[in-house]
Amino acid sequence: MGIAEYSKRHYVQISLIIIFSSFTIHTLREHFFLINKAKELSKNHQNIYLGCLYLEKAFSTKHGIERHEVNINGEKLLLQNMNIHGFPFHYKYFVFQQKIKHKTCYKVRYIQVNYLLANRTYIYDLVE
Repeated sequence: MGIAEYSKRHYVQISLIIIFSSFTIHTLREHFFLINKAKELSKNHQNIYLGCLYLEKAFSTKHGIERHEVNINGEKLLLQNMNIHGFPFHYKYFVFQQKIKHKTCYKVRYIQVNYLLANRTYIYDLVE
């Protein structure tokens, strides 16, 4: 085995390790740290904001899964990414997803999480 072959193999191994590590860190940040931070913030009602949710766009993925792009106070997000198990909205999510319409303001209580260089918005509950 020559030096060039060793270097290529070593480069590929290092690249795979970096990709795997990046994916793992991203997944942990999204699904563990940010959600736990949102749950922690929800315990203090001063961290829960009132806003208007509008449907920007409804579409289906190539697998036929219905998705909704919504706007909360000027920030466009995917509705399914704003749902946390344990928040009151979680239990209303599927019914809400079916009845949401364009040009309608849905009053929501939401939490903004700024943590680990990430900004996320999660819906705490619908105001009915």
